Amino acid sequence: MVLFICNCPVVSGYAFFDRDIRLLTMQDGLADNTITSIYKDRDGFMWFGTNNGLSRYDGKLIKNFSSSPAYMYVSEIVEMSDRYLGVIAGNTLYCFARSLEKFIPIVHATDYSSVHVSHLLPIDNNSFWGLSGNKLYLYTQEEVKNEKGEVVQIKLKCEKQYKDLIDSGDNFCAMCYTDNHEMLCLVTQQGNLLLFQPESSEKSKKISLWKNKTWDATSVLYDKGVVWVSTIGHGILRYYVSSGYIDRITYKENNKENSLSHTDVFQIIPINNNRYLAVTWSGYTLLFQDKNDPKRMMTEIYYNTASQLHRNLETRMISAYYDPSGIVWIGTNGGRSDLF
Repeated sequence: MVLFICNCPVVSGYAFFDRDIRLLTMQDGLADNTITSIYKDRDGFMWFGTNNGLSRYDGKLIKNFSSSPAYMYVSEIVEMSDRYLGVIAGNTLYCFARSLEKFIPIVHATDYSSVHVSHLLPIDNNSFWGLSGNKLYLYTQEEVKNEKGEVVQIKLKCEKQYKDLIDSGDNFCAMCYTDNHEMLCLVTQQGNLLLFQPESSEKSKKISLWKNKTWDATSVLYDKGVVWVSTIGHGILRYYVSSGYIDRITYKENNKENSLSHTDVFQIIPINNNRYLAVTWSGYTLLFQDKNDPKRMMTEIYYNTASQLHRNLETRMISAYYDPSGIVWIGTNGGRSDLF
């Protein structure tokens, strides 16, 4: 199920989760009610990664796509270039041609094997970063055309491979850019945050966010000098790049002003007015700065809705996307399809 919430200036009250909420489900044409990733392309189409392929929404109609008759469990969608979406399913990279509305085979240029990555991050219209296990790759892409000039394949060339950035027993979980795109923020299972500078790797910095533990980091966000890391079971960790200060925000049963809706946090997105939204296994949480202490984040938790129309809304929220036009899109883990 996908829900989208408008009028983001609202800060408190159930109106944020009642009057302004709309729902999309399989009854509206979605490929599946579990929405694991959300992305808006440069043409304004909304793309939803589901447990059964891709769904594209143009504001009125939904159209579904899959690379095979079997279930396609999509975990990530990004634009690889102005023509292609990069779609990750089962740690395998697929290429979707938006104008052709079909999947194009994508392979390594060396041996024509499949490309296995857990995350990718575009650099420009021809290259991107890819994560696989404990390795970071820099890829460039090339179209292969037939005699009619039709693109029949995308070949990837590995320009650089970084395999000694972290210990062999550790794996990368997530990555993002800093504001100026000059540095990558990479997070590992064992709690290492790597601030990686590709142009001057000797200036890269590794920070231990948690020691002697293996956590599942679900996302990383860099905003205004702070790295936000969401985790399963341990809430959110924040690292201040300039000072090295680390703090943690998690579920606290008796603290309603500084608590998340659940310890399992799947994504954090910045919205307007210096606020953030954390989607969790039990609703979502709005975070905003304490007026008296800018480092301290206040929270407002939304577990459910008071309206009768949406009383059965699925609250296991696992993905989100903020549209600068003022719409927040949230994907849930299954749920009812008979809400209307």
